Amino acid sequence: MLITRPICGALQLAKRCIKCNINYHIDSLANIAILTLANYTIKQYQIMGNLFIIITSQYALNALLNFKFTMPIFLVGLKLKKKILELGYKNILFCGDNIKILRDYIINNYSNINLLYLRGNVITENLVTNSNFYTKNISIFESIVYKTIYSNKLQNETIFRLKNNHIKYIILFSLKIAEIFFFLIEYYGLFIYLKNILYITLSDKIADYINFYIKDSNKIILIS
Repeated sequence: MLITRPICGALQLAKRCIKCNINYHIDSLANIAILTLANYTIKQYQIMGNLFIIITSQYALNALLNFKFTMPIFLVGLKLKKKILELGYKNILFCGDNIKILRDYIINNYSNINLLYLRGNVITENLVTNSNFYTKNISIFESIVYKTIYSNKLQNETIFRLKNNHIKYIILFSLKIAEIFFFLIEYYGLFIYLKNILYITLSDKIADYINFYIKDSNKIILIS
């Protein structure tokens, strides 16, 4: 199995592979760098009062380190909710399945508040430019607390394993990583070695992108 996730998530998957006696190889096509500690940012905006925090990823949560705050929190994803509850945060107002559901919930249920969005440098939707917030007198501030750094090459070990049919499954959990993976496959001329591989992913959108390249949806395993 080829694991392409950032190293933190990759190591979690590796532990599962070991328990299931699955041979694995990690080639992280993206890695995460914490840019700033979120506690300083929160303290900076806290003086405005009526502050609500938006956290949509584990990496933004990591930027908090051991800093604890009592302001209300909006989240995305049940796994993130479980993790933040384990850390002792209790004032969770809403947990959306995705950022769009969270956005609509806030707009439809709140007004006259200040939002601080702790995010990475890559986002699926820019909340700050959404004019619907401002019609409800909702002010949005954002702090980029982590950066995603994408790889521009495959490891030699990955190339060797592909050429020697040592990889049966490839995990592609984000659209951007899928894009990078197939770009590098083309760059290295490795398409001929993919014919017997199965792909594991999390969404229809990523599955459709994979199928654009491999032309065989039966080789895509979609998990929830």
